[in-house]
Amino acid sequence: MNNQVRVIRFKVIHRLFHLFIMVTFLIQAVTGLSRLLYPTSWGKAFTNFFGGYESVTTIHSRVGMVMLLGFGVHIFYILLKVEWKALRQSLFSPNSLVPRFQDAVHLSQQIRWFLGLGP
Repeated sequence: MNNQVRVIRFKVIHRLFHLFIMVTFLIQAVTGLSRLLYPTSWGKAFTNFFGGYESVTTIHSRVGMVMLLGFGVHIFYILLKVEWKALRQSLFSPNSLVPRFQDAVHLSQQIRWFLGLGP
């Protein structure tokens, strides 16, 4: 018998948006680096994979605009989710994404654990 509880942290729309951000970021990184390092052999290989220098420049700028549009949609979504009448509680509740002191403590503990310095 399976007694595990499944916790769903993000809705499907949130997971799709994160996928969108990852894909656009990776395209931006690859096209940007291939343009920047075009004189190198791998820079030329990536540039040629995307259809040449002009093509990679076009892809980079258009994906950048799509990424900025996604950022604008994200900001609009966040502004809709804020409870304006209870702003302080909305921003600083335990379920808020605003970092709290306890988050800094957890980060410190995590870094110490990674470095083998104890719990």
